[in-house]
Amino acid sequence: MIASMRQRVTLADYEALIALPENADRRLELIDGEIIDDMPTPEHGLIVQAVLMFIGLYLLKNPVGVVFPQVRYLLPGDDATALIPDVSFIAQGRPFDLKAPVPFMPDLAIEVQSPRQTKKILATKAAYYLANGARLVWLVYPDEQIVEAISRADRQLLQADKMLDGGDVLPGFSIPVRDLFPALP
Repeated sequence: MIASMRQRVTLADYEALIALPENADRRLELIDGEIIDDMPTPEHGLIVQAVLMFIGLYLLKNPVGVVFPQVRYLLPGDDATALIPDVSFIAQGRPFDLKAPVPFMPDLAIEVQSPRQTKKILATKAAYYLANGARLVWLVYPDEQIVEAISRADRQLLQADKMLDGGDVLPGFSIPVRDLFPALP
């Protein structure tokens, strides 16, 4: 079925596909008319959990918005792209319906590379987020233990011994990059 999903599809095709019961537990995104089937691993899940925890703790002391795991973003009028960042942050003052895809890009989109995701796919997603309103994107690469922090004005590649900060999106937020990567027993 994956081979047949590589052809260009419309938003209506995508919506019909994700509504099928057999796809209930799959994470399918639509990127420029192509359905991408993401297969996260336990390592991926632990990194997502760490990101959520660190941003969640920050938000307890600095209630400047909300953080979500795996929420769908769908811009009105875009029939070719529906993205589900691993983690996203939306600043206060940006109302949206809690029971529908968010109709704008998050202020911060975080993507953790899964085994089947290429750097090209992640770069495409980052470019889309930024071109359509996101202020900051973090691309997390587990195998290399690095984070690429991208804004419209800057791009930083941060090794495990560097600090990751939230810029003007999460003012005062800062953690060591190494803290995002799980140390398994």
